[in-house]
Amino acid sequence: MGRVNSEDARITNPTIHREKHSTGVFTATGNVTLTAESPYIIDFNCNGSARNLVLPANAADLVGRVFRIYNSSPTAVAITVQQSDATTTVITIAQGKAGEVWLTPNYLGTTLWRGLLGA
Repeated sequence: MGRVNSEDARITNPTIHREKHSTGVFTATGNVTLTAESPYIIDFNCNGSARNLVLPANAADLVGRVFRIYNSSPTAVAITVQQSDATTTVITIAQGKAGEVWLTPNYLGTTLWRGLLGA
């Protein structure tokens, strides 16, 4: 059994967030707006047309909130994941691809959704 060397380690301002480690399946009939209560992992079928997925408002109590999104559409359409203003794109997820978005503070002291595309 190994031991992690934690000498000189420091933890500053840890965030423990009430993540919803649940999954949800969406078959969209239009654009979708997520809420703070939306599932953590989302299997999203665009249902034949490109869709927008709007993230919840940038509330301070949501800092650290993460959504993992998979585009399970059977046709080559994309999900455009947008900030809560419904105009600013965070990431665009192609058919058969996944992405992750999280709410984080930025250098201006406000919060923004950030994103990362996966396979």
